[in-house]
Amino acid sequence: AGDNNISLELPEATIFFSDICNFPEVSNRLTSEEMLGWLGYVFLVMDTVADHYHVRKIKTFGDTYFAISGLPDETQNADAPQPPGTAPLRMLLFACVCAQVFSGKYLHPETGQCLHATSAVTSALLRQEKKEKRSQKDK
Repeated sequence: AGDNNISLELPEATIFFSDICNFPEVSNRLTSEEMLGWLGYVFLVMDTVADHYHVRKIKTFGDTYFAISGLPDETQNADAPQPPGTAPLRMLLFACVCAQVFSGKYLHPETGQCLHATSAVTSALLRQEKKEKRSQKDK
């Protein structure tokens, strides 16, 4: 009653969720102060990387980080189009950089990797971009 639903069509919007592998085990070994300092550091690093790639943090809760790309900038009209494909690419770059920063520290117990296979996806995207640039030069 009285709630206003707001919806926007954002075809480029890309959502990111992450959590820290083995967080319960790690947090049981730390004091409350150490755990809050550690989480603060992890999220500060992720916030810095997010700012660089124009990814907007929505919320952190516990050890979970929730972010989105593909929203209009505050300086833009909400209907202003963004170049196609930029939001997913920015999110992918954000995820890859975070994985590189934290790899070796917070690994998945089964796969042994953080954000498995993102480097292969990034390589494929970069190869595709080079191919497109070459074909544009040939025209």
